Amino acid sequence: MTTVINASAGAACRAAARGIRRGVIGILHEQGRYLLIRRAPGVTLGGTWCFPGGHIERGENARRAVVRELHEELGIVVLPHRRLGAVAGRPDVILAIWIVERVGGAWKPNEAEIADLAWLNADEIRRHPLGLPSNLPVVDRLEQWRASVAGDRTPS
Repeated sequence: MTTVINASAGAACRAAARGIRRGVIGILHEQGRYLLIRRAPGVTLGGTWCFPGGHIERGENARRAVVRELHEELGIVVLPHRRLGAVAGRPDVILAIWIVERVGGAWKPNEAEIADLAWLNADEIRRHPLGLPSNLPVVDRLEQWRASVAGDRTPS
């Protein structure tokens, strides 16, 4: 079961002490669709579809990690805009969710890590037969975020 978490810095330290690894997910979105990657066969959970991201390295914060990971995986430069909490997809991994904007770099997926890319809407992500379980609470968070952004733009 995937759990949604609001993790603070203190919680991250306690998680590390318990052997829980921290990671990041970078959310790229265009016209109601989100970028998912199919993990390459030689990596953990190869063949599954997920949001791009990876582990936070020692001494690195989540904001820097999402920039590094998306550059390593996709060849692009991103600007993190907003953190939407975190999810735990496996008992030993907590992933911070970041809304990011591509601000540079050429799309060049790292073939050692990524087999394919797809832009999918929320329903397609939910129904994807090879999607990671952690995708579902991420989509829920994204829909809450989009609704709040739309609410901010509603004229009074």
